[in-house]
Amino acid sequence: MDPAVGLGLVLIAVGLVVLFLGKRLVVLGAGVGALLGVGLLQLIPGSSIGIFAFVLPIGLAIVGGMLAFFMKAAANMFFLIIGFIAGGAVVLALFDMLAVDLGLMEFVVASLGGLVGIYLVRRFANWATIVIVGLVAGFLIVNGIELLLPTVQFSQWVKLLLTGGIAAADIWYLGFRGK
Repeated sequence: MDPAVGLGLVLIAVGLVVLFLGKRLVVLGAGVGALLGVGLLQLIPGSSIGIFAFVLPIGLAIVGGMLAFFMKAAANMFFLIIGFIAGGAVVLALFDMLAVDLGLMEFVVASLGGLVGIYLVRRFANWATIVIVGLVAGFLIVNGIELLLPTVQFSQWVKLLLTGGIAAADIWYLGFRGK
């Protein structure tokens, strides 16, 4: 099996688990780790080829889930860390979808996105969780579909609309219907 197809299936599976169970800290940690791995693949030259492209997102998903599991006692601090990583990962995924290449400045802008993530988590804890879950799940599923179907070329706007639609549906499901 081609590593890209395998990674696509894994990203879709992780995205679906995050979509429905993402309010659990361990699941959210794993999803954010996987999304961070996909974002880092874009920054490391030549890493999107071969087994490394498969191992990095999966490894970071495992690390994120384990960190969430072991840091339950310090859940508030861990949630701030998740907010920072999720903010940065969402910025990197957005740059990837829109085919924006800022070079090293992507790291700086992703760090600013992380600071926005921390602010949102501190200010709106419950809604920040719901929004982060929706965005992480949306980005994971759309990236997985793109890897799974390499012959289908989505435009940047179609990817953005798909991600936004998945995120909006999850925000509705977890935020309004889940009550």
